[in-house]
Amino acid sequence: MKTTFDFAVLALVGIGAIAGCGGGTASAPAPTALQPPKAKAPTTEQEPAKADPTPATPATSAGAKPLATPAAPAPTAIVSDLKSPERLAISGGQLFWIDRKEGAIMTAPTTGGEAKPFATKQKGLEDLSVDGAAVYWTVSDGKGGGAVMEAPLKGGAPTKLATMAPSDLGGPLGLVVGESHVQWVHSMAFGSILKVGKAGGGTTTVASKQRSPFGIAADAAGTYWTTFGAGIADGAVMAAGPKGGEPRVIADHQRSPWRIASDGKDVFWTVKGPPGAVLKAPIAGGASTTLVADVKDPTSIALDGEWVYWASDELDVVKKVKKDGSASVVIAESQKGPAGLALDATSVYWPNKADGTIMKAPK
Repeated sequence: MKTTFDFAVLALVGIGAIAGCGGGTASAPAPTALQPPKAKAPTTEQEPAKADPTPATPATSAGAKPLATPAAPAPTAIVSDLKSPERLAISGGQLFWIDRKEGAIMTAPTTGGEAKPFATKQKGLEDLSVDGAAVYWTVSDGKGGGAVMEAPLKGGAPTKLATMAPSDLGGPLGLVVGESHVQWVHSMAFGSILKVGKAGGGTTTVASKQRSPFGIAADAAGTYWTTFGAGIADGAVMAAGPKGGEPRVIADHQRSPWRIASDGKDVFWTVKGPPGAVLKAPIAGGASTTLVADVKDPTSIALDGEWVYWASDELDVVKKVKKDGSASVVIAESQKGPAGLALDATSVYWPNKADGTIMKAPK
């Protein structure tokens, strides 16, 4: 399912192609459901989750057939009657998501219930992230500028951590929060990775002259992001150390790399393609491995200790694959535009953008 932002991204790539090549870097080696009070939660009549009969292989770059794994119970809707939920984050038993049609950050407990506004009058919402104290999000002004916002988990007026002046194209997009800083992507033909302290202060550039950057992740070892590049197969997965420095290439020649995640050892990302895929590569450097191959528009991604979770808003599925590629499991099929993923110790959650629900299933 294509979103307004998807077309904006395509425009970025096209303009990037016209702009010509930028600063280069060396290439890397080749739920029973708890019904909300409004009680219009959709019934789920789908079959239980099952072993996925397609992709995945033990640590090879080509992909292969997975080993069968036990089926899991079917998912259920825990929140309904939403306008257009997407992205998703979890902290302290609360779910948070963005709703562009509402112009709001919304929240509900992981046990289910009525959705409540967390922050309203937020025009141009793009992404959000959470820690144990606050919710952080990006807003775009539609003119290439915007802001990074913050509000305490317990509630309170939002504050601006950073602002960006209008530019030729793009605006603040992907966002990630770390131990001391919030980092985000400011995307345009030659975009930047920026950061600011959680308490505010000056904005620092982590990397510049990046060709249409989009997804972002971070851990103690550094910051990682995807770039679309100047053409369909010119995308890359990039990295910079905790103190910045010259960015390095983790994987190049990617066909529209999208979201990205890190477990401190490897980075994992989705590629929209075509063809779409889920891949990983060592942070320290080395060849990339294809965990899931030949799928349509895998977008969202999340990790726990053993599995990589991913969703496709075109195939309307949520699945997981082992980090070593040895097994793949279907968590949910026949969804309605899954547009984000969040995990806690026992469950996986996602927003169905097309039917306005938040779904929950056992991991």
